[in-house]
Amino acid sequence: MRDVAARIDRQGRRVVILAVVLPLLHGLILFAAAGRLAWPRGWIYLGLMAACLAGEMLFVCRRNPAVINARGRSHGDSERWDLVVLRIHVLLMLSTLALSGLDAGRWRLSEVPLALSIAAGVVLALAFAIGAAALAHNPFFEPTVRIQRERGHRVIDGGPYRFVRHPGYLSAILTFVSVPLFLGSWLGLVS
Repeated sequence: MRDVAARIDRQGRRVVILAVVLPLLHGLILFAAAGRLAWPRGWIYLGLMAACLAGEMLFVCRRNPAVINARGRSHGDSERWDLVVLRIHVLLMLSTLALSGLDAGRWRLSEVPLALSIAAGVVLALAFAIGAAALAHNPFFEPTVRIQRERGHRVIDGGPYRFVRHPGYLSAILTFVSVPLFLGSWLGLVS
């Protein structure tokens, strides 16, 4: 593990720190929206998310530390439209959490069956696994789309890319659908 830590640079450490801070941010948004701390699905979600993020970081840092470093860098040649899409993605995730917290935690409008919530938890873990596999197999996987000529950019066809062209997008879609259902919110699907 010491060898892996030596290969993660300052920008990569920012990505790892974000993975540690992200569950705290999600918790703050969820429980502020819920208006209460006595919400078991919220706590279980945070535990599942923290465990999945930790597993993802450990796996990717061992398999492909260069992609962690690259994801922490700001690239001036990213398309402007893609930066807008990235911001929208972040805002949608935050609004999904807020709506789910309001719906399932505060207002208690939704009645998502426990079995569906459990299935959504399994799908969420699968989404993290797909995302981790995509990061581990694609040295060009960055937050925004850019052709990385300086690094010999090429099409990746191994790992999850054997089955789906854009496993990162698949992971994001599965996450957006599974999070509100896991939390017990139909309203969270709206965002």
